[in-house]
Formats: sequence, C-alpha cells, structure tokens
Amino acid sequence: MHFAVSLNGEGAGHATRMTALCRELAAQHRVTIWCPSHTVGLMRPGLPGCRFHELPGLPTVYRGNGVNMLATFRLNVGILLWAGRLLRDLARELEREEADVVISDYEPFLGWAARPAGIPVILFSHQGVIDRHPEMSRDWLIAWLVNRVMMPPAAARIVSSFYNGDIGTLLRPEIAGRREPPGDFVLVYAREGLSAYILPVVSRYPGTAFRVFPSDRHDFAQSLAACRGVIAPAGHQLTSEALHLCKPLLVFPQDRQYEQTLNARMLERSGWGMCGRPARAEQDVRRFLQMLPLFPIHEPDAGVTFRFDDSTVEAVRLIERLLGCAAVRMRTPKPRRE
Repeated sequence: MHFAVSLNGEGAGHATRMTALCRELAAQHRVTIWCPSHTVGLMRPGLPGCRFHELPGLPTVYRGNGVNMLATFRLNVGILLWAGRLLRDLARELEREEADVVISDYEPFLGWAARPAGIPVILFSHQGVIDRHPEMSRDWLIAWLVNRVMMPPAAARIVSSFYNGDIGTLLRPEIAGRREPPGDFVLVYAREGLSAYILPVVSRYPGTAFRVFPSDRHDFAQSLAACRGVIAPAGHQLTSEALHLCKPLLVFPQDRQYEQTLNARMLERSGWGMCGRPARAEQDVRRFLQMLPLFPIHEPDAGVTFRFDDSTVEAVRLIERLLGCAAVRMRTPKPRRE
C-alpha cells in the first residue's frame, strides 16, 4: 500500500512524531512524505528510504510567550487565497503518485486535495484532543476554529496523546524504552519567548546544574534521559517524552494556546508536573526544585486515561485495521488512470 503522509511542520514535535510513524509504516509499505522545506531536513536523516515533496506551511507568529493571532493571519492569508490552485495541483500529483491513502498530521492541503481523487484520508494528530475537552472560553473557541481549518473531513481520525487519546504518544527510538537513574542537572528547554523569563531565573541558582537547550554542546535525547527534571513550554511531544522517562516537569504554557494549557492541566493531574506562569517564574522554579525528590506528588487522576508508553507500533496496526475493515466504506472509486 502507498501512504501519502503530510504534516504542517510547525514545531519539531510534529516532525518527531511523524518520523516515528513513517519509519514503522515504511517497514511494510511505500511511504511518500509531503511537508514544508524546513521539515524535510528534520525528517530525511531518519527516513532514508522515503521520498519527499514540499508543501507550503502555515506558520505561527509569536510575540513574547504567546501567539500573535493578527500577524499569524496576515502571514498566512496569501497562502489561503492561493489554495484553490494548490489543491488542484496536489490532486494531480496524488494521482501520478498512485497514492492509496493520505495520512494528515494537522496539515489541511493534502487532505482536501485527496477528495476529488477519491483517496481516503486519515487524520492523525494530537490537536484532535482539543475537540474532546470543550469549555466556554475564547482560547478554546479559537483552537476549535483552527482545528476546522487544519483538519479537513476524513474517513477516520486518530488522536495521539498522553491523555485521553485513541493511542499514546509516538516516541523517537533513542527515547522509547530508555531508563536511566536521575542525574545531577535539570534540563531547561528555553525556546524563544520563554527564555527571557527563565534564563535570568536559573542563573540565580549557582548551586544547581542546568543544561539549557537549544544547545550545540549537548545531545538532547541523552540529556533528557539523564536529567533530574525538565523546565519547558507545555508542548505535547517533549512533555510526553519526559513522562515516558519518569522525569518531573515544570511547564509554562504559551499564552493564548489552549492546547498547551490543556497539556499543562493534564500533566498536573498525572502527578508528574507543575504548571508555571512567566510572571511568577522565580517562585515557580524555586518550588519545583524543592519538590523534585517528591515526584510523583500524587496518584494519577482516575478520571483521565493516561498513556506514557510508546504507541508507534500500535498506531500502524490501528491504521492498517481501519483500512482493512472499512476499505469499501472509506473509499470512493478513483478515476481511471490512463
């Protein structure tokens, strides 16, 4: 079977998740990947046998520790206005590639293009969990509306999440199954926006060793496996990898990002982490360092289904089962190829 896999490539987490999925799929099937040019460089080393096509991404503009919605819309409106021509071109390319199914990770264009070609679409993402946790708030409504753009109609949906997902998280091989005793340092992932709040705080703890990323000095996977704890934004992939390794976390959700707010809430309910705020970063870091030896600080909330294992093999089996059991229902006749 030929899988056409697409991802928006916004953040390294998507690339990590889909590299794991495509590696497992490629062991038994043909896989072609469609993603923005900057994501190709992240994925190609781990998938030497797969072909890549470039897609336009829909980037997010950040301001401080949050998303600038107006600037993000202005940046992407030109791409969206050009979408009709893009979809026609993609539909023709899918036909030439003779793709049997599209798997879309929060990338709208290839999914929409598959419809006129009669190719079934499986949506595979973490962001789908947002629809399962509605609330009356502006941030949730914005996230729900963005999901409607990024997740086109599909034959099936699979949510990958460390909480309340259809499956757990997909982990990179250097993380999955790894267990090491806690080391003597705390890993700090201080991406742009958060670094202005966190780096001045950690510099005031000379008696505590911190390993700050991004870094050219240290290997990230090895450092994550060996650290005492993690201070980072509330992105799903890093949070899931730390939980898999039983590492306590202090996370700072990005402003106006409902997904990260939800991740932080569920992390706290797991007993393995704390949610901080940039405005009180000093107090939050001090409390986290004091509590490090006590994690997990409580039993996981019984009202949440937590999954800290690697679900890569399970994801592929689920996709194959969906295609095998519902192939007739999922598929419309494809135009005859000349």
